[in-house]
Amino acid sequence: MSKRGLASRLAWAGGAAAMVLAFAPCTAWAKCSVDAKVPEVRRIDGVRTLVGYGSRGSDCHERKLLTVQLRQNRKWWPDKTLAETKFTVSNGQLSVKYRCNGAGTTSVFTKAWLQGETPVQSPAKGFDACG
Repeated sequence: MSKRGLASRLAWAGGAAAMVLAFAPCTAWAKCSVDAKVPEVRRIDGVRTLVGYGSRGSDCHERKLLTVQLRQNRKWWPDKTLAETKFTVSNGQLSVKYRCNGAGTTSVFTKAWLQGETPVQSPAKGFDACG
C-alpha cells in the first residue's frame, strides 16, 4: 500500500469519526454546554434592573468557574461591562444584575463562559430608560 493510499484512508476514517461524534444525539458534550440568555428587565426593590442569566447543562459533573457578564453593546467602541458575577458550579444557572440609572436607550447582551473556554453571548436587546 502506498503512503498516499494510506493517508487518504486515514483521512476518510477520521472524517467519518468526526461526523459520528458531531451528530450523536446523546453525547455528554451536547448536554454540558454553556448558554447565555437574552437580558430582561425586572423591578427589584422598586428599581428598574436588567438581569442576565448564564447556565451550564444539567449533565455537567465537573466543577468549573462560570463567569456571567452584562455588557453594553457600543457600536464604534469596545463593549462596556456593566456587571459581572463568578461562581464555581458543576451545573445550574447564575444571574447577574445591573440597576438602571438615567434616561436613554441602552443595548445590552449577556456573555457567559467557563474558565479557559470560549465565551458565548446572547443577542443584544435595547432597553429604554436605562442609559
